[in-house]
Amino acid sequence: MTLDDDELAHLARLARLSLPDDRRDALRDDLATVLAAFQEVRTADDDPERAPLLRPLDVEDGLRSDAVRPGLRHDQVT
Repeated sequence: MTLDDDELAHLARLARLSLPDDRRDALRDDLATVLAAFQEVRTADDDPERAPLLRPLDVEDGLRSDAVRPGLRHDQVT
C-alpha cells in the first residue's frame, strides 16, 4: 500500500508530528513496510475451531511441582 502526500500529512497531523520535506519519502517507505506486514498478518489463518497454542512445540514444563514444605522457625533465622 502506498500513501500519497495528503494521507501522509493527515497521519502526521494525527500523530502531532512535524515532518520535514527531506524525511517524507523515507517515512512513506517505512510506513509502507509496516502496512505490508499488517496485511500479511491479516491474511493469516484464524480458524476459530483451531485450539490456541501456548508454545509452537509440544513440550512439557521442566519445572518442579509446587508443594508446601516446612520453613525455618523464627529462632533459627535470628
